[in-house]
Formats: sequence, structure tokens, C-alpha cells
Amino acid sequence: MKNFQELTLPSQLQKALAEMKFETPTPVQAQAIPHALKGRDVLACAQTGTGKTAAFSIPMITRLIENKGSTALVLVPTRELATQVAEVVRQLTSHLPAIRTVTLIGGMGMQPQTRALRQGYTVIVATPGRLLDHLDNRTATLSKLSILTLDEADRMLDMGFAPQLRRIFQHLPKSYQTLLFSATLPPNILKISAEILENPEQITIGRVSEAAPAIDQKIVSCDGAKKNEAVLNEINERKGSILIFARTKARTDRLQRYLEKFGVAVARIHGGRSQGQRNKALDEFRDETTRVLVATDIAARGLDIDHVAHVINYDLPMVAEDYVHRIGRTGRAGRTGEAISLISHEERPLWREIQKLLDKRSKGAAAPIQSVTLGKTVLNEESDEDEQPASQPRGRDHARKPQARRPEPRAAGGRPSQAPQRPSRDQAPRPARGDQAQKPHARKPIQAFSSGQPEQRQNRDVQSRRPAPAVRAQSAQKRTFGGAVQVEEREPKQQAHDHQPFSPEKKFPEKKPARQPFFKGARR
Repeated sequence: MKNFQELTLPSQLQKALAEMKFETPTPVQAQAIPHALKGRDVLACAQTGTGKTAAFSIPMITRLIENKGSTALVLVPTRELATQVAEVVRQLTSHLPAIRTVTLIGGMGMQPQTRALRQGYTVIVATPGRLLDHLDNRTATLSKLSILTLDEADRMLDMGFAPQLRRIFQHLPKSYQTLLFSATLPPNILKISAEILENPEQITIGRVSEAAPAIDQKIVSCDGAKKNEAVLNEINERKGSILIFARTKARTDRLQRYLEKFGVAVARIHGGRSQGQRNKALDEFRDETTRVLVATDIAARGLDIDHVAHVINYDLPMVAEDYVHRIGRTGRAGRTGEAISLISHEERPLWREIQKLLDKRSKGAAAPIQSVTLGKTVLNEESDEDEQPASQPRGRDHARKPQARRPEPRAAGGRPSQAPQRPSRDQAPRPARGDQAQKPHARKPIQAFSSGQPEQRQNRDVQSRRPAPAVRAQSAQKRTFGGAVQVEEREPKQQAHDHQPFSPEKKFPEKKPARQPFFKGARR
């Protein structure tokens, strides 16, 4: 199929396609639309930005026109994608007033959605959780469903929507057509497709989990503390709209505040903001009122903004396949784009997993990725610390390696300084036997300076930590009486804390009499 004129579509739909300037179909549209128009189930896998929304919307609207009174359901993982898909469906049905589209997403009030459902609906675009709320409250019904579409099915399963999907399938009629579109085909997708699809037509466009070839990839190695400066430099060096991905809500908020300090027009979206705030941020970024949008992975799937020229990964994703979806926000519909990833030392294992995925899918045909190093961190796989040989044990068979000789200190003129060297053990002079002189390297006694006067530290027994005996025999004191020297020996005084000698006559101390009560009959 070379153009949409070759398809037998209703005239109202052909007119809407001409107004939207849809002339040449993309590869996924050219292969999926003819099989879906025949009523067959379709399992399509294609890269992001290849026109999957129109690939399932055109046959869905055609089936609704042919089967009047029937309804259609489109399930998507995020609120932003639901809003975007509903807008595309409204544009395609602009000349079909009988087809009404209702959006059921979280973060919005239940009452406005309930009123819209009561007014009548033909197409429901919803997230699984909010659709279950309306099904449980019986404000919505799927009994007249004729076609079911699962968009970004792999993302829905990754977000844990499998139990909700199984509950929704219980409300579906027995016969209906199913269209399943996904960017990847992991085992869980193949398992659920085998349960809900009947003899599907499998379509694969390009290689699974492969980045678009029109995207130039670049990595910047820097420390984690210098990422703010690095992302500011990347913004200043480039022109056009920039989408920045951060890992958490807090990091998204901090990065926005940092960029606003330098006069950058920036908006932010994450799961902690209300739906009104998220819609406002997307509208400002889509209208180019703000040049930079900082977001978490909720913007990594299905966000279709044509003028996104650059994608910056402030933090690498925890799952390698999410990297392909992130950078797929640029280079859409045949345009060129650029993807920059800031990688710290802690994120090097994540980057290895991403490289393995890209090499596996491209089979060595991928374009080389430019690498830039900032600061002291160098992204070199060959010098990885994990691949260094372990140190050998030191024993009899393993001698100690000679240490590198320390360079001699040099003076200001460049010549080696004449600093005195410490003599070795063999060269040190040994004192003669009986010599009471101090050894050359003997330590000096430690002095305590409490009140400005040096005092000799008290001698204590270090091993037992008990105080040394305070009573010692004093040496002979010399006294002078009229020129004569008299030597007097003094006996040591008895201290109060000395132990008394044992006496067999008095073995035990006398027992003191019991204390008498103050009055008779008192309790003892």
C-alpha cells in the first residue's frame, strides 16, 4: 500500500485523513490496516514513533461505521497517552458526529466522567484502573463491544496492570476483534496474546527493542555531583526543544528549580502532580511556550511531540528497554534527533546492560556512540575494577613484591635536600654493657601540662589498671648540722587504705544490735 487512497475507507474518514495530511502510510500502517479491516486479530510490534495510533484507529473507526450501535475500547498505560490517543480519534471522527469519544483516566473527578458516559459514548479510551472503577459502579458497560485495542501492552504489564486486565476481560462479550500493539515482545506479552488473540496476524517492523537509526546517541561521563552543571551546558549548546528524563519525582523537582535559577523556561511532569498540572505542562511544551520539559518515565511511552529535537537522560533507566523508549521521543516520523546520556560511576553497570541490548538487537550494525568525559571519571570498559586480578596471598611461596622507591625530597633550587636520614638498625651505635646512658631512639617521658607547669605522669600499672602502691621506702635524706652531714633513715608511714594484718582472735566483726522501734507494736 503506497497511499491511503488504495484503501476502501468511508468518505468521511478519507476527508479527515486529508485534513490531517496523512498521505503516505508508515510501514506498520501499511501492514496492519489491511489485515485489521478484514476482521482479523493483529499482534503488531514496531518501534516508537512509527504511527501505531493511526494504525489501529483507522480500522477501529471503519468497523464502528459498519456496525452501528457497537462500541470500541482502547486501553493504554498512562494518562498522557490516553489523552493523546483520544485527541487523534476525535480528529479522525471530526466529520462523524455520531461517534463520541470519552476519556476515563485517574487524577480526574468521577462525576464529570460519569456525566459524559450517561450522554452516550462510542469509543472509550481509558487506563485499566479507572475503567474498573466505572465498571464496578455500573456507570459503564462493555456488552456491545465489537473491537478491543491494547496500546503499549508491554508497558501495561511492566506497570503491574495484569490483574486489572484479567478483571476487565471478564466484562467483555464472547466475540470481538482484538488489536494488540507493543514496542517489544517479551515472554509475558506472548503469553497474554495467546490467551486473548485468535489466530492473529503477527507484524514486526524493524528489530525489536532497537533505537531508531535517525537518532544520534552520545554519552557524557561525569560525577554525580556535577550532573546539574553538565545538563546546563548541554542545554546552552543546543537549539530546539529538549526533553529531560530523571529517575524520581524529587530529582525532577530539584532539577527544575536549578534550571529556573539560570533563566531556563522549564516545565515538569511526574506522578506526584495533578492531572491538570500535567496537562498544562504538556500543553506549554507542545506549544513551545517552554523549551525544556523534565519528566519521569511516565513520558517515555506514547508522548508524540514532533518538535522534540534532543532527549537528555539525566538518570539512566533501571530497565534497559526503557532507554529505547526514552530516546524514541525524538527522531519521530522520519525526523532526525539526538540523545545524550549523563553517566556517573555508579551507573556504569546500567549502561553495560543497555549496550548489550543495543548490540544484541542491532547485531553489530548500530552506529557508534560518541563518548565525552567530564572531570576525573573515565568510562573505559577495559580498565574496569571488577576485571582486575585479585591480589595473591602472601606465604612461603609468595614473596613480598618490592615497593616503589620514594622520591627524594628536593629543595627550591631543584637539588636534593640534605635532610638528615634516620640510621638503619645495623648502623645505629650500640651502648656498652653497663652503660646507663639513654639509647639513641629511646622515647622521652610523656608530660602533662595542666596549669602551665610540667608534672611527671603518675606511674600506673598498665596491664591491670590498678594504681601503683603509694607507699614506698624513702631514700636516705641528708641533713646538715654545723657542717657535719648526718644520714637519717625514715620509716614509711602507715596509710589508711593499707590492709590490716589478720588476727586469729578477731575473725569477724561484732554484730550491731537491732534498731528498736519508736513505739510499741511498730512494724519491723
